[in-house]
Amino acid sequence: MIAEVSGFIWKQLLPDLFGKFFEILGAPFTHPEMFWILTPLLIVWILVELYFARYVREQLEYVSALDNSLFLLFVGVDLVRRLVHKELLFSDFLRSSIAAVLVLLGLVLAYLDFFHVIKKKLMSRVNSKFVISFISYVGIILVYSDIVAEKNFYNYAIAFVAVLLFYLVLKFIVNSIKLFEPKKVDDVEDVLQSVEEDLQQAVHKMKEKEKKK
Repeated sequence: MIAEVSGFIWKQLLPDLFGKFFEILGAPFTHPEMFWILTPLLIVWILVELYFARYVREQLEYVSALDNSLFLLFVGVDLVRRLVHKELLFSDFLRSSIAAVLVLLGLVLAYLDFFHVIKKKLMSRVNSKFVISFISYVGIILVYSDIVAEKNFYNYAIAFVAVLLFYLVLKFIVNSIKLFEPKKVDDVEDVLQSVEEDLQQAVHKMKEKEKKK
């Protein structure tokens, strides 16, 4: 029994898992039509991650979170367009569900951000550029490619685990970049120095007025 389980893991499960993982990585090259929507996504994603890695004191504001939500909504609508064009809407349940989830998630997050329903600290985690971009990226990959075209539980489970592995790899890369990127943390000190100078000037003017009296 143990030998059979071990053989299944090493001979089938792990090869299938890593095969699916590399299928996710190579999907943009095997389906280059997705580059039209992936390119702006990747550019914005990378730039924003680098920005917040450099300016560590800055936090995500509600208006930026709203932009992220609307971007997710835009991606979801494009996925619906893709499925309609390929005549897969409703006939392919899983891919149709992925597109619907992105649209609904974008609408819900946009509502929460617009009316400031959730606290800023929680919002910055749920609606961060990394989370929104990752969800959008995976949605695009799964809908545009044939990764989940094979309709069986085993394929879906392997694809799910491969997506989790893909998330961990991306998170490691992003954290590594943030670790080595030069930080700029003197913004607050600059403001405090400016306020201190203004106070000194105000005190100096008051002393001059007292001397004139």
